[in-house]
Amino acid sequence: MSIYQYPSPMARPQWPRDFGEYGIKETLSLCAKHDIDVIGAGVSLPDAQKIYYRTIKQRCLAIINAAKNEFANATESRGGANPLNIITLLSYIRGSRKHL
Repeated sequence: MSIYQYPSPMARPQWPRDFGEYGIKETLSLCAKHDIDVIGAGVSLPDAQKIYYRTIKQRCLAIINAAKNEFANATESRGGANPLNIITLLSYIRGSRKHL
């Protein structure tokens, strides 16, 4: 049954559910297997913080993704999302200009 087939939000199961460390590793593995680029998530904080560079029509684009600070944030030893921190984000933006 699709989430849209339930008569009200209260009647449907609470989706999506968080599958923790296993979920992030499985998702990243499937993305890699199918050649899908991942931005703003990783198996560790340094991995989640990586800036994605893409050249389109001879122009280099830097993409930085960060998530609201919640339970799914990556740490030095745990996978998850790149946590939003304005100071860190500004340093990413400044640093990315060196590659453009």
